[in-house]
Amino acid sequence: MFHLDIADDEWEIERGLGFRTGLAEDGGMIFVFDEPSEQMFVMRDCVIPIDVVFLDATGAVLAVHEMVPEPPRSEAERAGTEGGEDAYVGRLRGYSSGGEASFAIEVRGGTAKACGVVAGDRIQIDLRELQGGTR
Repeated sequence: MFHLDIADDEWEIERGLGFRTGLAEDGGMIFVFDEPSEQMFVMRDCVIPIDVVFLDATGAVLAVHEMVPEPPRSEAERAGTEGGEDAYVGRLRGYSSGGEASFAIEVRGGTAKACGVVAGDRIQIDLRELQGGTR
């Protein structure tokens, strides 16, 4: 069992696990999207390796990626000059859901492989808890 923080608004989804310097073995985050859609995640301001597992509305795994930390923001990117945020995000590698995702789960790097999670698997999610807003 994993204990996942819920990201269900635009700010939480954009921030994700960025700025964290560690993550418990059973910790992570679940992203809940308003509508199923193609998703593209990047390692924005994230210094630890993370696995991302994209799921459809039934909990079927669409894609699994091992995301690696990117070089930190340059002085120009931090200052907002020379393209600022757009330039920073534009240089980051994208990790695609490969289909219409309703959820994404981020956990410590190497966890998905250790658990044997691959595309086509089904992950059990308590949808009532997510939709009811309990955390």
